[in-house]
Amino acid sequence: METGVIAEQLHAIGLTAPVNYDREGRPDAVDYSKFTPYLIGLAQEQEKRIAELETKAKKCEALSALLISKGILTQEEIDGLDV
Repeated sequence: METGVIAEQLHAIGLTAPVNYDREGRPDAVDYSKFTPYLIGLAQEQEKRIAELETKAKKCEALSALLISKGILTQEEIDGLDV
């Protein structure tokens, strides 16, 4: 069984750097030598974003605890916020 990605799918989602095109400009093949570095960069960006979101989540938890301790909101009210 072979595994891989389809050039047309990469092209459709805007990942054109690793895609080779035919003479008519249609996606034809994936150049894996270009695909792997792209994936590494993408993983690095996601790790950075995850770290940022974890920091924000900790701040939100601290703010929630403060609001509860001051009697401004209850945990149920915080849990019911539509964000």
